[in-house]
Order: sequence, then structure tokens, then C-alpha cells
Amino acid sequence: MDVKMNEIKQKENEPTIILNVGGVKYETLRSTLTAYPDTLLGTMFAERNEHLLKPKNGNEYFFDRNGRVFHYIMEYYRTGIMNWSYSKEKKSDNDDVTQQELDTELDYFQIKVEARRAENITPQLGKFLNLFASYLVENLSKQMEIMEPEIWFKVSPDTGPKFWTKNSGWIASPFTSNKPLAFYLMKNFKDEIYQHLKLVFKGTRIETKSQTNDVVEFVFAPYYNLPAILNLANLKV
Repeated sequence: MDVKMNEIKQKENEPTIILNVGGVKYETLRSTLTAYPDTLLGTMFAERNEHLLKPKNGNEYFFDRNGRVFHYIMEYYRTGIMNWSYSKEKKSDNDDVTQQELDTELDYFQIKVEARRAENITPQLGKFLNLFASYLVENLSKQMEIMEPEIWFKVSPDTGPKFWTKNSGWIASPFTSNKPLAFYLMKNFKDEIYQHLKLVFKGTRIETKSQTNDVVEFVFAPYYNLPAILNLANLKV
């Protein structure tokens, strides 16, 4: 089963909502926002608060906030990663969006992102982080195709990243030529990576089993929506 295709199929019938932020409109799904229930928008669009919503034109909600800065907030909801970076050589790399402006909007929308998002995630590092996150999604998806109940992941600067499952044992990694980089990303951006995986694989449990100066290890317990899987296979429960 292609997990990404399954996710797309599940969202095909979900109506979109429009966030009008200072005149700039962003279209998204309610589930994209509610994936972060501790944030302002995650709380606002939670099912329990639906009776409090007052949309305009059917599905549009207006916020008198900075529409330029909201681009980065919207991408955070979609990817789990804050893709804003700060350069000491220039005032800003981000179309004149300053760190103060970003922090002001993050506070308003009640989004807590560690300070390293701006100082340490340079454009080049962000590229590697996105590549590594895509690598994890692809390999976890392959193991979910055979309904593995638990998938273990381990990375160290010496051995690089490895997957382990009960049926397949240790699984080779294409990141073996970048062992130190893979370990650095997992050690320093573990929370961001976890958030991204939970956004892609909703309902999944991720637990850190070990984290030292030499190794990071976590277990990934997928959530399988069996009725949806059977329907995709044209079977009846």
C-alpha cells in the first residue's frame, strides 16, 4: 500500500478552509491545523469548537495579522518544520520578514518552536533536513506496506541510520555515505523530525529509546486504519 496515496484518498473529500490573514489568503485543510492541537488554530478548528466558528462566504476566516509572515506559519503546519532562516550578513533571507516579526506572529498563534529554528537551520541545512525526513517517510512507508507492528530506527556517526523489524531484521540504508550528517540531524532536530512523521502518519506512536553522544534510537509504532485499508483493496469488513 502506498501510504501517501492512502493519505491523499482520505483527504479527497475533506472540505478546505480559507484563512484570510491581513488580506493574504491561504487555503488549507482543517486536519492540517488540528494536527497541532496546542496552537491557536489547532484549538480554534477542533471539532469541539465548531459551533463557535463564524466563517465568511461559507469557509473563509479573517485574521487581522501579518499576511507575509503567515507564509512561514502555514508551512510549519504543513511540514512540522520552521523553514525561516536568519543570516548575520544580511538583515533577513526571507523577503524582509525579520525575526522580531516572526516571533510576534508565533506568539499570537501560540506556536512554540525552539530558538534554533532561526539561528542554526540555514538554507543548506534545511535542504538536508528535508531530504532526511523524506528518507524516513519513504522507508517507514515500505515497512508499513507489510503491516509491521513496530519499526525500530537507530543512527550513530559510525554506522549511520538503520531500520529493524521483526520480519526483515536490520535493513540497509542509502545514507551510509553520510553517516555523521544523518546522526547530526537526528540528534539535533529530533523534535522537528518527530512532528513531521506524526503529521504524515497520523495516529502513530513514536518513542525515543536511547539518546547519547554516540547513538539515537527510537521505535515507530504505526497506526493502521484497517477499514480504510480494506476499502482500498476493494474488500468488505
